Amino acid sequence: MKALAILLVLALGAYGAVLVALFFGQTGMLFPVRLAAATGPIPSDARELAARAASGEKLRGLHVPARARGDPDRPVVLGFGGNAWNAAAAAVHLHDLFPEADVVTFHYRGYPPSEGLPGAEALQSDAPLVFDLVAGTFPDRPVVVVGFSIGTGVAARLARRRSPDGLILVTPFDSLAKVRATDIPGFRSASCSATPCMPPTISPARRSPSPSSPPNATS
Repeated sequence: MKALAILLVLALGAYGAVLVALFFGQTGMLFPVRLAAATGPIPSDARELAARAASGEKLRGLHVPARARGDPDRPVVLGFGGNAWNAAAAAVHLHDLFPEADVVTFHYRGYPPSEGLPGAEALQSDAPLVFDLVAGTFPDRPVVVVGFSIGTGVAARLARRRSPDGLILVTPFDSLAKVRATDIPGFRSASCSATPCMPPTISPARRSPSPSSPPNATS
């Protein structure tokens, strides 16, 4: 009986340690900065952009010009990639999809070469600054915002705070809690199979609104 009690205490302690590790490590799991490495070449005429977050961190971006530049009313595509997607790779992908448009992407805060620490609140607060930079750089040009995966939450919130001429959401999600339930092994267990075990542990700084009911959205 004593041995059983010891085993029970050890099991509970191990389970608690896992919960603590997941709680403090969830930012790294949701925002895997190391996986967002640059892949492949970028167009030779691409140019770097820079903005500064409200908290002072420098944000780095990329502008890939349209292949045909004769139309003064050609659109500007502002892209927000997934949580493990390098902004340069996202720009090249969007450039391939929309060769007639100028494409702008920015590395999320905390994703090199941008400075700072990543987080849902950082992504949300930086997006309007980036949009304003794009609108000022390309005055009187239609701006279409495109979000992929976790970037759909950023794009949807941005569309509520600014007025883009178009909004495209690719593989949108319901909530970061559901993203975490999918991405983190063992998030569900036999003792709580009906609902995720730990949604309350996600802190406010890590919450991101789902892109439900965004204005003028195409998914």
